[in-house]
Amino acid sequence: MRGTMASSSSGRRKANDAMEPLEVPQALRKRLGDDGTAALLELGRAWSDHVLNDAVDRFERRLTEETASLRAAMATGFAQVRQEMTECEGRLRQEIVECKGSLRQGIAETASSLRQEIAETKGVLRVELANGRAELLKWAFLFWVGQAATVAGLMALMLRATGR
Repeated sequence: MRGTMASSSSGRRKANDAMEPLEVPQALRKRLGDDGTAALLELGRAWSDHVLNDAVDRFERRLTEETASLRAAMATGFAQVRQEMTECEGRLRQEIVECKGSLRQGIAETASSLRQEIAETKGVLRVELANGRAELLKWAFLFWVGQAATVAGLMALMLRATGR
């Protein structure tokens, strides 16, 4: 009989003890006798235990192999996922840098165009203010001349009326 793990073989033995006893046909019992029948039953139990132990050992070995294979496949898969995540992270970082540069360039262009528009508007406003001042001075001078003429005319009228 082959050596197996204690926990496995002890569990197998208990399961085998719970099995129904083998029945030997009457004709075979007569021919073998009581000792021969007992030996045949013991041989059947031993053979059954041996076959069961071999099957369990093969199952456990296969389970261990498949588990190891699954673990290796999972490790490979996880490594691939990590690699893909790293590549994706690199691409995202590159896109962020590109967008950041593009945004900075756009902001600089907008600020430049705003400064230019403000300078142009400032020049236009200065011209309009200068024109407004000249127009205001022209009308003020005209008003003053009109006031002076009116005052002179009133003074002349008053001087004529008083006789001087």
